[in-house]
Amino acid sequence: MILTLNSAVGDATLYLSVSPHAIDIALVTKRTAVFRCAQLVGIDLHQIGAIGDGVNDLPFLTIPGLGLIGAPANAELRVRSELGRIPGAMLLNGPVTDGFLAFYEMCAERDLLLVISDRDGVLIDGGADSTDRFRLVVDRVMRGPGPALWILTGSSAEQNLSLLDGVASSVDRVTVMAENGSIVIDPLTRQTHLTLPHGLESVLPILKGPFESEFRRLLATTILPCYGLVPVEASSASMDDLSIPDKMTMITIDLPRRFRDHASPVASDFRREVLRLAECLGRAVGFNVEHI
Repeated sequence: MILTLNSAVGDATLYLSVSPHAIDIALVTKRTAVFRCAQLVGIDLHQIGAIGDGVNDLPFLTIPGLGLIGAPANAELRVRSELGRIPGAMLLNGPVTDGFLAFYEMCAERDLLLVISDRDGVLIDGGADSTDRFRLVVDRVMRGPGPALWILTGSSAEQNLSLLDGVASSVDRVTVMAENGSIVIDPLTRQTHLTLPHGLESVLPILKGPFESEFRRLLATTILPCYGLVPVEASSASMDDLSIPDKMTMITIDLPRRFRDHASPVASDFRREVLRLAECLGRAVGFNVEHI
């Protein structure tokens, strides 16, 4: 397949980001989702606390005017460094769930109305006790008093529905914004709602159609063989496998364990090649491309 310019793309931007565990290709950033969330709930930014651990969280953590921002002890070095230069930002001593719960109490003491939190690396760590960790968070939020919780994550709606179903039948004070906020999961009915900004719904079929098909093909034939990798179905993938989970509004490459070390030259080369492929294909279709 040869990708050609598509006028339907308009001035849409393709956002490319890298975390320790994945490479994301998306139409929106978490920054966009925070403004959308404030609009949906009907509150001002100064009534919102925000916490995250990854570089892809910086677009929303650095929004001016938020009531409180923070990062757990396990946050990436760049995140803690950038937040350390922002007056009033909280660099927490506890990792993951412990850090979040400490941050949540700070938000409650300040009478904030809402906390927006990344999921992986803040609420859970991907380990065997993830459901138990998430239950601690949900129990605290549901017990009150304190702000409601909106979880802002790049993970899919399906992944988040499984996590919600594992802790409670009704969590009306916990809302999930999946896939960088493009999908909102109703906390009571578990129904999913597409919430892409105006104009992007017509662009979505291009990203998830010809772009993704060509990206997957070239990734599998020109990059993965050079690193001894073969994509594995996400449902059966282990920590040592590369997989591309099914998502409705974005593309994610989940990295195998040995490619998660930013200090590794091989891992860095692999990330660079994947990002270069995504950028070249994006520009071929007509997207603006931004690395975050």
